[in-house]
Amino acid sequence: GWGGRLLGSLCSNLPIHYIGTDVNKSNQGCYEELGNFYNKHTGGKNTYEIYYDGSEVIHQNKDFMNKHENDVDLVFTSPPYFNREVYSTDEEQSCFKFPTYPDWLDGFLEQTLSTAYKLLKPECYCIINICDIKVGREIIPLEQDTIRKGMKVGFNFIGKMGMTMTRMIGLNPPDSKNYWLDMTTQTTSFA
Repeated sequence: GWGGRLLGSLCSNLPIHYIGTDVNKSNQGCYEELGNFYNKHTGGKNTYEIYYDGSEVIHQNKDFMNKHENDVDLVFTSPPYFNREVYSTDEEQSCFKFPTYPDWLDGFLEQTLSTAYKLLKPECYCIINICDIKVGREIIPLEQDTIRKGMKVGFNFIGKMGMTMTRMIGLNPPDSKNYWLDMTTQTTSFA
């Protein structure tokens, strides 16, 4: 992201240690400046670590995994919506590394969720901000695919909370579909 989650964690009255990843090379140093500035000028005590590895490859960083595996209380992420959100032209950006949607699902999203699952303590949660997208005239069922990939790596799907938005850029609201997973039948339906 752009530091919003880091800033939110720094502002919390609860003791929080924030761990973030970002492959956007132009952001290197910016998070650290934000964290140092906030803590210096507010007396903030919350801490942070920033890694400049992609979330789909951070599991290859042995020091990171040794330090954080089975040690995280909450994962909150908003994946880059396949090719909808392109933060930079770095070749490490997920839509450039995995230019087709099926490759992106397997190479980026599933790997990211697998790592999140390994990092979380038992009985803790992964919260994902995601929605379907439209590419050309095709609706991509990103919500359902994210649920499916999450369940594949070991997560239990607990539920979905809707967020009212006026309109996501590029979507025609009458053409948009919201998919809901029925946990009993493991089928989807449209809302």
